[in-house]
Amino acid sequence: MLSALNNKNELDYIKFYFIYDEKFTKEELECLDIFNTSCSSITLCQVDSKDFVAYKNTTQRKAMPLNAYYRLHIPWILSKEDRAIYIDYDTIVNNSLWDIYNLNIDNYYLAAVDDAWKYGRYRQMMHIQPESRHYNSGMMVINCKKWRQENIKDKFIEFSKNHKDVFVLADQFLINTIINKNVLYLSLEWNLQLARKEWNEKLEFDDDNELKNATENPKIIHYNFGKPWQFNACFNPFFHLWWKEARKLPFYQDILKNALSESLKVHNIEKSIGAVERIKNQLSYRLGYAIVSNIKNPLKMVMIPSSIMKSVKEYRQYKNKTKHIVFQPLEIYADYEECLKVQNHLSYRIGKTILSANKQGLKGFVKLPYSLFMEIRQFKNKKYNDKVERESEKPIAKFSLEDDENFLKERHKNIFGYLPDFKRPKTFSEKIISRMLYDRSSIYTVLADKLKVRLYVYQKTIKSDLDMHFFSNESSIFYPIDSLEEELYKTNKCPYLPKLYGIYKSAYDIDFDKLPNSFVLKSNHDSGGVVVVEDKKEFIRDTEKFYTSMQKLQTHLQRNYYYFAREWQYFNMEPRIFAEELLIGDNGKPADTYKFHIFDQNNNKNNFIQVTTDRFDNYQRVMLNSDWSLAPFGISYDNSKIVNIPAQPFMLKEMFDLAYNLASLFDYVRVDLYQNKNNIYFGELTFTPGAAGERIIPDEWDERLGELWKRKEIINEASK
Repeated sequence: MLSALNNKNELDYIKFYFIYDEKFTKEELECLDIFNTSCSSITLCQVDSKDFVAYKNTTQRKAMPLNAYYRLHIPWILSKEDRAIYIDYDTIVNNSLWDIYNLNIDNYYLAAVDDAWKYGRYRQMMHIQPESRHYNSGMMVINCKKWRQENIKDKFIEFSKNHKDVFVLADQFLINTIINKNVLYLSLEWNLQLARKEWNEKLEFDDDNELKNATENPKIIHYNFGKPWQFNACFNPFFHLWWKEARKLPFYQDILKNALSESLKVHNIEKSIGAVERIKNQLSYRLGYAIVSNIKNPLKMVMIPSSIMKSVKEYRQYKNKTKHIVFQPLEIYADYEECLKVQNHLSYRIGKTILSANKQGLKGFVKLPYSLFMEIRQFKNKKYNDKVERESEKPIAKFSLEDDENFLKERHKNIFGYLPDFKRPKTFSEKIISRMLYDRSSIYTVLADKLKVRLYVYQKTIKSDLDMHFFSNESSIFYPIDSLEEELYKTNKCPYLPKLYGIYKSAYDIDFDKLPNSFVLKSNHDSGGVVVVEDKKEFIRDTEKFYTSMQKLQTHLQRNYYYFAREWQYFNMEPRIFAEELLIGDNGKPADTYKFHIFDQNNNKNNFIQVTTDRFDNYQRVMLNSDWSLAPFGISYDNSKIVNIPAQPFMLKEMFDLAYNLASLFDYVRVDLYQNKNNIYFGELTFTPGAAGERIIPDEWDERLGELWKRKEIINEASK
């Protein structure tokens, strides 16, 4: 049930029904309360096992419990439901069930998947009926209404009384015997039944391609050849997925303890070997640790050969000691997540590289120095990126100004090749960083916020009465976003602003019912948090794309963008996701971006336009003069290599007028605009483009742009 809930579509609401008998305890039933959520409910349906005595002793399988027959009465237990999806407890769901629940089965008794074994032949041998297809009853979409109308339950009971000697698969045999026509057969992916490899080869799948496709993308996995909690009996290749879901349950430790105590007699659950210990006992980790622990100290480096020999000896002793233990997949252990971290330790990675080289023989050892160098470099890069990511997620733990200065000096030297002077800046890049370090006005914070900047654009273009008092200490623009929502929605009256549809604190708060068919989801406080939705229904139905998109937005919400490049304006920004009008260009793609670099309000020749085309496909960045000719420089790109200059927008003059208006209070700002059909739309204001991490090509133009930037102090009463 948990896997069905975790893999549902955003708009789905699942009603679970749990059928139980007198054997269940109150405590066991209370565990199911976790399925009473905002998007699901659970109804407990008690039955009396005495009502199923007619089915007793109707199978050759002595272990078959009587509750296996409860599914035969589902249409009567769920008397108000016209249809229902029955799924065995030994399954996991990897896809939204809506796709099969919504099938048209009005003329069918049920929809199901072929069984891996063709038991239809058995019914023929017993002279019950001619050979026919045999479906697996572990997953059925039941037409409850049709079953009730035709009294199928009575037919089940009648047959059970008269044919007790012919049952093989109990309920499954019975259902297939009574209902063998008007069955809608589904593809194998909706009930994938696999065992160990040698058994799979004996299973009677009709279509190898269907089996291949189902195995690559299973929507429901059925563990009918050994259960995942029976460690020594389950050889299903998707064994680990069941345990991945189980780990999410609040009573996971109880599940694991029971499974281990029942299945692994060689283990004592209190002293069992954990996933981390198993990784550290592998030869890869032992070898790597012998090297890493000694290489940092020159005096200990001479000990590396003997340490390696000792590690190999201890590994052999460990293998001999544990040879009788049947180790299970790492995924089932409670410390599995910690184990993944250990696998990323440098010790493990170096040891693994050495063992890989050993398998390749002489060729591997020739390449070993380079392989080790690359492994260490990748490890350091990952370690640095992880550190930046962790820092970006810190709530409020700012660096000192000196920390920021040192960080930016080192970065600037690495990018531009010289040590800068940010207090007496000359180049464009230096002046950007000087603004980041020494001009920390909260005005930049509110105007870099993609939501709050709407209030500024509205005031400048509709009311046309904005002055610096707009940024006074009492100004509402400095209020929390929650208190500004009404004002923000009023900005939809501004013809230069895309329509604002919603503001959310979490990706999972988004009410897609209230959004139009096309829109764009953005984060307001950083860069790159964009999800374009051109068709809402298609977007929601594509579960993989939907999940990835929600995860992306949620990840952006959790980071503080200041920590990436020390752009101060992002430090105190409230993170939000917002839904906005999607601007589609004439080519059917998201509208191109026109970025106006405004240095000079009086001389248009000193301003430039950066045009970004095909942002999500064939990305191209072009730098143009104000007259739409090719500029003599580029940012990050060599502008001289541009062959095709984009077509000039017919509203270029109006775009410049809007850019001048929005930039009038500042000595330099980049104003991002879009032209969509006959309208101009505002994108954002950027005060520190690229965080000064992009080279100006050729280099001399970095200084020439710096000369154009006549710096002035911005007055901000709110920051006093």
